[in-house]
Amino acid sequence: MNDRKEIIRMSGIVKKFNVGAENELEILHGIDLTVYEGEFVAVVGESGSGKSTLMNIIGVLDRPTEGRYILDGIDISTMHDKELSKIRCDKIGFVFQTFNLIPRTTALKNVELPMMYAGHSGSSRTKRAKELLQTVGMGERMTHRPNELSGGQKQRVAIARAMANDPAMILADEPTGALDSKTGRLVMDLFHQLHEQQGKTIVLITHSEQLASECERIITISDGMIIGERKGGGARSAHLLKYYAGHFRPLGKQNARFAHYAGHHHRNWIGHRYYDRGRQHAKLDDFQHAEHGREQYHGQLNTKERLRCARGRRNADVSPPKLVGRRPFNRQHD
Repeated sequence: MNDRKEIIRMSGIVKKFNVGAENELEILHGIDLTVYEGEFVAVVGESGSGKSTLMNIIGVLDRPTEGRYILDGIDISTMHDKELSKIRCDKIGFVFQTFNLIPRTTALKNVELPMMYAGHSGSSRTKRAKELLQTVGMGERMTHRPNELSGGQKQRVAIARAMANDPAMILADEPTGALDSKTGRLVMDLFHQLHEQQGKTIVLITHSEQLASECERIITISDGMIIGERKGGGARSAHLLKYYAGHFRPLGKQNARFAHYAGHHHRNWIGHRYYDRGRQHAKLDDFQHAEHGREQYHGQLNTKERLRCARGRRNADVSPPKLVGRRPFNRQHD
C-alpha cells in the first residue's frame, strides 16, 4: 500500500460530448487514475487516444460527464466555475506546447501574473518571479518580451510561471513539441531538476515514448481507456540518453567521413565494392538512398545510415575511376 499523499484520484471518469443528441460522442470510458505526491508521471498515447481530453479534466479546464475527480483532497465534481478558477490558479501549474505567454509584456511580468490573480502584493510577487527566473536560467532575460526570446527560453519562462504559486502539481502538455531536440533536452532536464530537488509532482502529457521513458511511471491511453501502466526509467534514463548521445556522436562523425572518402573518391577496394553494389540497383533506388542518407547525415543518426548516405550519393552520379596500386576484387562474388 502506498502511504504517500494522493494528488490526483479519478474514479470512473466518463466524458461525453453532445449529450442527448443523435451525434452524442463518448471520448473517455471510465478512467481510473491515481497520482501520488512527488511522482513524475507520463500519460502517453497517439493522436485521437483521448489524452488531450483527459488532460483538460486533470487541469480542471473541463468537467467530466460522469465519475469523481479529487485534486489534492478537493472534490472537483461539485464545484462552481469561480471556485474552479481558484483551484487552477492555486493548485495547478500549466506548461503548454505553444508557451501561451502574453506577448506585450516582459518575462518577469508573465511570471508575476498568476501571483497577481492569487492576490499577492506587488513587491512579493516581483521578488518571487525573479527567483524563479534565476532558477530556470533566465535571470538575464527577465526584461525581454516573448518575441525577443527563443523557443527554449519561452518554455523556461513558462515553467517559471507554472511554479509561481507553488502548485500541488505541474501539468505539462507536450512541452517539447515545438522545440528542437537539443532545446527539448534542456527543458526535460529542468523538469527532472524540479522533480528531484524540489519534489514537485509532474504529469507529462505526450505522444513520445522516449520522453515518457524518462518518467517514473508511464500510463498508456488508447481509445479513451487506460490500457497499460508500467514503470519508467526516471532521471537515470535521461542521464543515460545524454551519455550515449555524447559518446557515440563523435564516432559516428568519423565513420561518416570515412564512408564519404571511401565511397566518393573510390581510392580503395571498399569504395569500388560499394559502387559495384549500387550499380546493381535501379537509378531511382540510388537517388532515394542519396536523399534519405543526406537527411540522416545532417540529423546525426547512426553509422549505418551515414554509410548509406555516402553510398547512395556516389551511386547516383559518380562513375568509378581506375584503381591504383591494388588488384580489383572479383565482382561476381560481391
